[in-house]
Amino acid sequence: MIVGTFGNIVFEVSDQVVHTILGLKRTVKARYAKHTIISKKPVLEFLGPDLSDLNFEIHLHAGLGINPRDYMLIMYHVVHSGKAYRLNLGEHRFGEYVLEEVSEDWEKFTTEGNLIYLKCSVKLREYS
Repeated sequence: MIVGTFGNIVFEVSDQVVHTILGLKRTVKARYAKHTIISKKPVLEFLGPDLSDLNFEIHLHAGLGINPRDYMLIMYHVVHSGKAYRLNLGEHRFGEYVLEEVSEDWEKFTTEGNLIYLKCSVKLREYS
């Protein structure tokens, strides 16, 4: 069952694959200009809304149908492409975002040294 999508990346859960987002955090901001005034506190001027950020984790385990190394190659490509994609999770449509940053924690390996479990932290930035 498809849980969501970000471009060609599909988040899904089935009897063969578990590939979902964990701990989604959304940050909505505004832009302000700070005007300095002699002998008084500065005054803020509202300039408008700022771009929002989405942060979440993805846990990739080879035993759950995902090759962590192959998946990270896809993530690197998306980061380096600079393209914006729509993020859809269930009924929620978040709009267009770019994959601005991805970091990884290599957690578990086989006795042969192959990576089998990886935690991936993702930062998306609103595109428009």
